Amino acid sequence: MLYRGTIVNEQSKAITAGFQFSGILKRSDFNIGQKFPSEMISDEVKIKADCEFIKQ
Repeated sequence: MLYRGTIVNEQSKAITAGFQFSGILKRSDFNIGQKFPSEMISDEVKIKADCEFIKQ
């Protein structure tokens, strides 16, 4: 997790904090996509999300 900073939104005047999350999930841990060979679809899935949280 990476904290991207806090600002005051110009339009809503609400305090807004930004975060970035990233990680890797293994499909095999969740029994997903077992019919496909690893040459077609990787077992590892990269996840990246940018989020904003607003204090109201």
